[in-house]
Amino acid sequence: MKGVVEIPVADLRREPCFSSERVSQALFNTPLELGGEKDGYLSAVLPDGYTGWIYKNHLLYPASKPGSAKNLKVRVPFLSVYAAGRKRRIFVLTFNTSVRVFSQSGGWLAVGSSEKVVGWVRKEGFADPAKIRFSAAALIEKGLEFFGTPYLWGGISSFGFDCSGFLFTLFDFFGRKIPRDTCQQINIGDEIGLNRARPGDLLFFPGHAALYAGQNKILHANLRGGGVTLDSIRKSDKNYNPVIKSLISVKRVL
Repeated sequence: MKGVVEIPVADLRREPCFSSERVSQALFNTPLELGGEKDGYLSAVLPDGYTGWIYKNHLLYPASKPGSAKNLKVRVPFLSVYAAGRKRRIFVLTFNTSVRVFSQSGGWLAVGSSEKVVGWVRKEGFADPAKIRFSAAALIEKGLEFFGTPYLWGGISSFGFDCSGFLFTLFDFFGRKIPRDTCQQINIGDEIGLNRARPGDLLFFPGHAALYAGQNKILHANLRGGGVTLDSIRKSDKNYNPVIKSLISVKRVL
């Protein structure tokens, strides 16, 4: 059975209960393959292959197959959605959410899931996926917009990221697919030495991943900083992060 996420961000749990580990998340309008129900949760398979359980009230199901309607991506951390009068805020969309456009009125778009309209949004908050230009500089510039975003285990949204979820979401916005987890991400790309690192390379540590931003800086979602931070890997710098001492690998994936 097919379904879609009906709230801004839905948690994917390891087991069908709220206290179970959050293993990942799915953004609004993410298509899912749904299975059996247990204790108010449905088993779910995400497009990236992740499996787990999502609270059924956070889903719209059964859903039709995705059509050919135009979809846009949210390009800002948060985007407010308004009711028909365009004065009352009724919903929020997070970065990298893909929405269907139903109609346009001036600078406003009526958007929603593949199944139904949710409300009206200012069009400047969106990007056309076909027109998003990728580069290492653009990747880092976009990542810096999330400076200070809280760390959240299993998080892939503007509400909170874990280390691999931050990288996964950034790359996905630019149409570049990388695996969801650190243990998978470390297996892609070409191995290089730290002295050859350039912006856009990935640095791996035990259970952690970061984006090299150039000039001895790494951009990453981390517990030490409480969220997304830009840290130095040069010991003489004020914002030095000693995580560099446990470096395992540097990978070039661009």
